[in-house]
Amino acid sequence: LRGPKDAFTENIESNLSLIRYRIKDANLCVDTYSVGSKTKTGIAVIYLKDVANQKYVEIISEKLNSINIDGVIESGYISKLISENTWDIFPKISALERSDSTCTSILNGKICILVEGSNLSLVLPCTFLEFLDSGDDHYENIYASTFTKILRYFTFFIPLFLSSLYIVVVSFNTD
Repeated sequence: LRGPKDAFTENIESNLSLIRYRIKDANLCVDTYSVGSKTKTGIAVIYLKDVANQKYVEIISEKLNSINIDGVIESGYISKLISENTWDIFPKISALERSDSTCTSILNGKICILVEGSNLSLVLPCTFLEFLDSGDDHYENIYASTFTKILRYFTFFIPLFLSSLYIVVVSFNTD
């Protein structure tokens, strides 16, 4: 596999340094919060001021400030607490372990949340097709990565439609 071999750790300062190592823009904003009445867990919200949607940044800030919980141990707590609708089939928050994928998301206008004690970064908002994307596709030949993306989408839709297609073919003409 190609690409960098570094990943996030449980130390929030190390994770911030991995992002600052790749993004040296003056518009990179890091807003810090302390969540949990007993644990006082450090949380960092990272975004590019001139690229990210400020409406989303304000919504996330309001949600983080309104959290009333004893302790936050891992980023999954924050993901559940800031989700608007817990009954959604497709999540709007993705968890990334690789720092290069997180930086790519920040450069694309996404907002990143780092939690002290978690080796995952939360990136939001995300779409369904982003869950089918692989970080390795950005480091391969354009033809090879396009082929693997098409193959990935194709193999996703085969189980969805193959059984119904079989029923249509079999029941069309029973003779």
